[in-house]
Amino acid sequence: MTREQIEKAAKETLVNEPVEIQATKVGAFQHGFVAGTQWMADRLCHLPLDKLVQELAEYINQREEETK
Repeated sequence: MTREQIEKAAKETLVNEPVEIQATKVGAFQHGFVAGTQWMADRLCHLPLDKLVQELAEYINQREEETK
């Protein structure tokens, strides 16, 4: 899973939310973060253990490359 996938899920979720949530950046960020985190947890919980470890390793490697 990439950062772009999390951001996409958060943005797609916000599109369907009431104006009150979209009105504030804090509310939008919090809601988007929760939606992205829930999406990630749901996705990872349904993967076999070997695929889960592979995805986590790929994510860690990607983050290390970005910080270089």
